[in-house]
Amino acid sequence: MGKKQRRIGQVFERQVAKLLQVCFPDAERGYQYRGGDDQPDVDGTPFWVEAKRRTNKSELSFPSLIRFLHKAHADAKAAKDKRIPILVTKLKDTPSTEILVSMFAHDFIRTVEKHFYRETEEYIPYVGLDERETND
Repeated sequence: MGKKQRRIGQVFERQVAKLLQVCFPDAERGYQYRGGDDQPDVDGTPFWVEAKRRTNKSELSFPSLIRFLHKAHADAKAAKDKRIPILVTKLKDTPSTEILVSMFAHDFIRTVEKHFYRETEEYIPYVGLDERETND
């Protein structure tokens, strides 16, 4: 990765941190530039935040998003960090209202269960699509 691409990535990481400060005031750009993947791109949140800004749509294709999420999971695990990874993505020259946040469905379910499940409500266990019949 060239110097210009690194700088553009750093700028986007700062933008993501500022965006997340609405909910997480301690959000700030991570210090992964010190030599490793032991911190997310944006730290100070309850998530392992990976930020990706790309110039063309093919770089943010579904297979690319899956690959980025798998890498985020591997990086968090290697850092012994139990936060749930999320991927924040944006295409060049798109408005900030089109920033996307992605996560695996099982991580979404874990997050909802942790923050929205109430003891008085019936618990419904997560069943992946591959574990139930589908009509598709």
